[in-house]
Amino acid sequence: MNSQTHSPVNHLRDEAIASSSVTNAFDSAFLGAAAFSLVLSVVLWFALDQSHGIFVGLWVPSIIGLWTGLKVTALLRALGREA
Repeated sequence: MNSQTHSPVNHLRDEAIASSSVTNAFDSAFLGAAAFSLVLSVVLWFALDQSHGIFVGLWVPSIIGLWTGLKVTALLRALGREA
């Protein structure tokens, strides 16, 4: 019997595959906020001022970085390790 068949990572992968939706409301909120700030930055770039567009455009990687950090922390806790 392979020791990797019952590992926590494989268990989480199997649960993710079995779930009906890959993203949940938490993921959708962060992705929606990042998409909104991207669109807003483009609008501000052309309509108001380029510096305002750049400022709001910097929110996109910050939002995605925060979302990624929270997802990694949740995954580590699910695996039984404290982050």
